[in-house]
Amino acid sequence: MSIEKIKIVYLGKYTNEILNGPAKFSLKLFKNILVKNDAVFVEYFFKYYTGSNVIKRLFGKNILSVKPSVFRFGHVRLLFYLIKERPNIIHILSAERYTILVLLYKFIVGSKIVTTFHSVLKFEIPNNSQKKKQLNRYKDYVWERLALKLSDKTIFLAKSHLTLAEKYYKINKNKVIVIPNGVESEFVNKEKKIKIDNLLKVVFYNGNNDFIDRGLEEILKLLRYSNFRMRLYIIGNRINIKDAGIEMEFVNPMKKSELINFLVDKHVLIKSSSFDSFSIFSVECMAAGLIVVLSNNVGSSAFIKHGENGFVYDYKEPGRVKDILSDIYFHKYNLKAISVRAQKIINELGWETISKKYINCYKELL
Repeated sequence: MSIEKIKIVYLGKYTNEILNGPAKFSLKLFKNILVKNDAVFVEYFFKYYTGSNVIKRLFGKNILSVKPSVFRFGHVRLLFYLIKERPNIIHILSAERYTILVLLYKFIVGSKIVTTFHSVLKFEIPNNSQKKKQLNRYKDYVWERLALKLSDKTIFLAKSHLTLAEKYYKINKNKVIVIPNGVESEFVNKEKKIKIDNLLKVVFYNGNNDFIDRGLEEILKLLRYSNFRMRLYIIGNRINIKDAGIEMEFVNPMKKSELINFLVDKHVLIKSSSFDSFSIFSVECMAAGLIVVLSNNVGSSAFIKHGENGFVYDYKEPGRVKDILSDIYFHKYNLKAISVRAQKIINELGWETISKKYINCYKELL
C-alpha cells in the first residue's frame, strides 16, 4: 500500500451529542484524516448503552454509519476485525478502558499504535470530586501505564502536559510528540465587536457532568465585589451559591452552532489556576474573537502573548485575574486589536494544520 494513503483504525467514543474536549478532538481528527486516507472509527458496546449485555460486549457488531465507516464492536469481534483488516495505524483517541486489550494484543495484529493523551490520570483521578470505585481507578491506571509503555507514538497536547506526566511516569522521549488540539474555522467571527457598555460579559466553562474541579469557587472568590460591573456566564455544571457577590448566569452546555451564537456578544473567557492539559474551548473562544485570560497552568497558554492576543497570569498568583479584568473593563488595552490577533489562532491550530501533524506522525512509523 502506498504511504500516501494510510489505512487507519481510530478507537474512541463516537457521539453526535454535546461534546467535551476529547470527543471534539476525536470526531474532527477522524473526519479530517478521512479525506485522503482509508480511515475507520470503532467504538465499544459500553455498559451504559441501551441494549448492552455480556454477549454484545464480547461478540457484538453494529454498523453505525457507512459513509464514513463507523462500527461498534465487542472485544472478540474487535480483535478479529483488526487481525483481518491489519491497519497500518491503530490510533487510540482517548482514555477508554476497552482499548487495554488492543494494547495487549498489538503484537498479534501487527499494527503501529498511536495514543493521544488528554490528561494525566494519576493526577486527575485523585483530584476528581466524584470518587471512582477502586476497581475502576485501577483499570484507568493500568490503561495509562500500558498506553505509555506499548504505544509506538505517544501524543501530548502541550509541553506542560508532558512535564506533568513525567512527574508520575518514566517517559520514553523517543516516542513522544507534542501536538495541540485544533479549532474549527466555523468559530472565526471577523465581525466581532468588543463593546462593553458598562457590563463586562465573562464566560467560564465548568464542565459537562465530568466532575472535574475547574476552579469555579476560586474564580468566584477572586471576583467578589469587583469595582466594575460584570456578569459571569457559567457553562455546564451548576453549584449552589447563596451570595456570590457577583452577577451570575448558568448556561447549559451547547451544540456547536448554539455555542457560536452564544459567544457573539461575550467579551472575555477566564480560566482558573487549575491545571488543564490544553483547553479546546479557550482556542474556540480566541477564534471567536473573545479576549482569553488563562493561567500558565493551561497548555493552550503557550499560544498567547500577554497583552497582544490575550492574557496569561502565573497560576501561583490567581489574584491577577481581577486586575486583568479591571484593565479590560476600563479599556487600558486596545481590545479590538487583541480580538483581531486572537482570531489568528486559526492559522496555527486550524484542523488542516493539526491533521498534517498527525499524518506526519503516522508516516514516521511506517
